Amino acid sequence: MCDILVPLTANAQRIGTEEERKLLDQSIQLCQRLLIEVTLSEATKLVGRAEYEDALPGSIQALRFSLEIYGSGRSELIPCYILLAEANLGLSRFKQAEECLCNANWILIKTRDNDKKVKSILYRGFGRLYAAQGKREEALRQLANDVSPNAALTDTVC
Repeated sequence: MCDILVPLTANAQRIGTEEERKLLDQSIQLCQRLLIEVTLSEATKLVGRAEYEDALPGSIQALRFSLEIYGSGRSELIPCYILLAEANLGLSRFKQAEECLCNANWILIKTRDNDKKVKSILYRGFGRLYAAQGKREEALRQLANDVSPNAALTDTVC
C-alpha cells in the first residue's frame, strides 16, 4: 500500500495536455477514494480488536484524503472523525477524542444531515467519553439521548 501512497502524496509536476492532466487528476482522486475505503475498513477492524494505536495512521490518512477530495465541513468526513475519536478514546486521549466527536457533530449540524444512525453513534461516543472522564451526569444524558425516542429533539453541545 505504501507504494500506492507515494505517487498520490508527492507533488509531482503535471505535464501533458489539459485533458491528460484532467484524466490524471481523476485517476488520482479515484485511487484516493479507494484508499479511504481501505484505510477506514482496516482501521475499523483494528479498533474492534482494541489495537487503537495501530488504527490511528489509517484513520488519519483517510481523513487527509477525505479533506483533499471533499473539502472541510462535508458529511463524508464524519466517519473519519468518529473512527479517530474511538481510537483516541481507547488510548485515553480524551481531549483528542472530544475534538473529533465535536468536529463530526458540528458537520452534522452544519450540513443539516438528519441521519439518525450517525446521531446515535455520536451520542454513544460522547456518552462513553464522558463516562471515561468520570462525568457521570453528562454521560447519562448523552446515552439517554441515544436510546430515547425523542433523541432527535435534543442536540449535543460541544
